Amino acid sequence: MKATFLLGPMTMEVRSISVPKHPPGGALIKVLSTGLCGSDINRIRYTTSGEVRVLGHEISGEIVSIDPNVTDFQIGDRVSVGHVHIPCMHCEYCRHGAQAMCRQFKTITVEPGGYAEYVALTHDHLAHSVIRISAGVSSAAATFIDPLGCCMRAVRLSEIRAFDRVVVIGAGTMGQLFVMLLKELHAEVFVVDISKYRLEHASKFGAQHTIQSDNNTVESILKFTNGKGADTVILSFLNQEILDLAADCVREGGNICIFAPPIQEHRLEIDYSKFFRRGLRMFSSYSSNLDEIENAMMWISSKKVNVEALITGTVGLDYLLEAVENLTEKDFKVIVQP
Repeated sequence: MKATFLLGPMTMEVRSISVPKHPPGGALIKVLSTGLCGSDINRIRYTTSGEVRVLGHEISGEIVSIDPNVTDFQIGDRVSVGHVHIPCMHCEYCRHGAQAMCRQFKTITVEPGGYAEYVALTHDHLAHSVIRISAGVSSAAATFIDPLGCCMRAVRLSEIRAFDRVVVIGAGTMGQLFVMLLKELHAEVFVVDISKYRLEHASKFGAQHTIQSDNNTVESILKFTNGKGADTVILSFLNQEILDLAADCVREGGNICIFAPPIQEHRLEIDYSKFFRRGLRMFSSYSSNLDEIENAMMWISSKKVNVEALITGTVGLDYLLEAVENLTEKDFKVIVQP
């Protein structure tokens, strides 16, 4: 089969390798679609790892081989892999709702990765992470259960209520998913981005206020919130300027949700004296829990979230690197279809 390997920054190679064999209790799926995730784009562009590997974790496909002792799934089932990593479900991290911090989490993965023609799944994947694709949901749309689940976790951790004022900074794929979710929760949604094109899409998806980032961004947000600021600010893009912006436009006692890592800056600063006196709450939201990816499939199948509208292109394994090289502001989600 074919698989696309990452060799180094902006260096990829399509190789012919053996089709993997699934382990006892597992299954083999023919990959139908894999989402080109923002985290994978960053790895392709900036990786510092010397490991030669196959990326791709937003996977959907069809079961073509399965352990005969497995009864929950059968050959021919269309499935989506919510997580390529599996938590143990009983350690202190899992018991406290931080499954991505579980020490087992990243020790279990799929073989070799989603940017391949076939992927082998373990028993743990079938037991905890694999979800049947609902009728009427395309394989491409099904790849969104991972990113949508991540957004659902951030919204839950932010304790957002109906009519809360929420600022989403960054109107890429994840930012647009936040807009769709927040609209359904009846929040008042503000979106900040430098791209007029992406802001126009955010408006179509339900954002009441779209603000093209400039020196007056904070003033614009304060104007629409009667000078108080937003209840919650979600950062789907992060650098020092964005962190400063979030601190200036959130209300006293409000939330700052760090949803993305800084791309190249590794240390950011904040005025902790002001942070303390204003009673702010800042936290990160990384990955998602298994119940959130199950909910994501239900939201996708019910059409509450129109993920199909975010698919802006498809590409084969041979043209994956070219797709990354040519990404523009008009690209939201590119789907890799082997």
